[in-house]
This record gives sequence, C-alpha cells and structure tokens, in this order.
Amino acid sequence: SRLDALAHVRHVRAPEHKGFAGCLHIALRKVFTPYVLVLQHDRPCLRAIDATSLLEAMEHFGVKYLGLPTKASLARTSEEYLAGSLRTDQASSWRIRPEVLQLKDTSDRVLRPLLFWYDSAHICSVEHYKDLVFRKGREWSGGFIEDSFGQEMQIALRQASSTGTWREVHQIYSTYLYDDGCGPIIGHLDGRRYRPETGRTLMEVEKRKLTGWMPSFT
Repeated sequence: SRLDALAHVRHVRAPEHKGFAGCLHIALRKVFTPYVLVLQHDRPCLRAIDATSLLEAMEHFGVKYLGLPTKASLARTSEEYLAGSLRTDQASSWRIRPEVLQLKDTSDRVLRPLLFWYDSAHICSVEHYKDLVFRKGREWSGGFIEDSFGQEMQIALRQASSTGTWREVHQIYSTYLYDDGCGPIIGHLDGRRYRPETGRTLMEVEKRKLTGWMPSFT
C-alpha cells in the first residue's frame, strides 16, 4: 500500500506468488523502453550512477546485460581471481581469460565480462530478456533466474571452454560488469540478521549518509 502512494511509480500486483522470475516476467510485458533497470528490494544503491553514460557504453560495445558491481561480483572479476590466485577460480579452471572493454573517456571505467547471470542489480535490454531468458518454449521456474538460467549459462561456457569457443558462447549471453574503480555500487541488506529492536537499520542508514549516497523515495 505504501508503494501505491509513491509518485511516478506503477505498482503491479501479481495475482499469486510468482517468485522473482515470475514477477519480472510480468513486469517486462508492461515495459515500453528498450532497456530496463532491475533492482531487488534488498539490494540498495550505495552511490549515484550516470545511467546515460552506461547506456551509451552498452550501445557502443553491443552489451545486452550490464551488472552494477557488488563486493562479490567485483572480487569474481578481478585480475587476481581470473589469474587463478583463488582455488575456486572458475575462469582459470575453464582455461578462460576474458578481456575487459575499456571506456574511451577514462582509463578507470571498464566493462568486465561476467561468466554468470546475476539477479543482482543490472541494466538489460528488454528484448534480450524476452528473446533469451523468457523465450517461448524455455523451461523456467518462478524462483531466481540465476539459480536456473545462470547455471545453464555456466554449463554452456564450461563446455565451450574445452573447444576454445567460449567467446562465441559468451556473446550469446552478453553479460558484463561495470567497474569504475571506486568499489561497489550495490549493497546487500541481510534480512536474516535484521533485528528492528536494536536500531541496527537506522544506524546503517545514518552511516551511509556520511559515507555514500542514499536514494530518496520522498
């Protein structure tokens, strides 16, 4: 009900529980823009972004999915990770060495290839979602896309790595991570450790006001 009161917001109520993927599928059928920004309720923005420049970069490089960095996604696309310094390095074990896309305006801003489809905050082509993730005939559950489609993507890349065709396969998914050298843009609110009586949430809000950007919903 509080969402219904927000200005410039259309709150679409699902007739029944649909899960993340199901709700996104419903919403995409009501979107008339070429791109969509997918935001989860527990993934707040920590600082502002220049959305226009990100869309221009996606258009320039032909990127269909651009993830906004979290602490975890930055770690999994770092040079150390891809160099095989971590035992769990999937890129190293698959013999994959992705090349970053350098933005022309500055040496600090790059697009790093992602080897996984994250549900975390991202900008994506609406048609890419419809033609690839939700294409007719594809089996998908109402849970999280990364738990089904993301796993399918990893299997395809792992198989392609053995034949040296992983770049062609990755181009189908066209998943990249934006990195401006300034750390995470997206945070994570841990509901499992939430204790309203301790005032922890209010403390976190005040801390972010001092150290970063806080969105306003008023």
